[in-house]
Amino acid sequence: MKKLFALSSLALTVTWLVLRATGFVRYASVLSGTLPEGETSLATGTDRAVVLLVVHVAFVLLAAPLALSAACLHALEARDRRAAQAKRAARDSGT
Repeated sequence: MKKLFALSSLALTVTWLVLRATGFVRYASVLSGTLPEGETSLATGTDRAVVLLVVHVAFVLLAAPLALSAACLHALEARDRRAAQAKRAARDSGT
């Protein structure tokens, strides 16, 4: 499960970074009713603005909690492994 959380967080982060790097940010102006410079199609601009909005909201709301969940699960599993090793060591030293 922690791999799923970590990979989901990574996928959201990479997708958001790719959209930022490829210039989708300029389509955010469509949300306020203006087309970006050089854009002639409102439909294309609107589609890109919606993609940017959905990915941005998902990134902001989900990426950090998913990463924190993966880290917490990793820490809990490590604690359980250490406790099991300590139990085995105590049992083995007692016999």
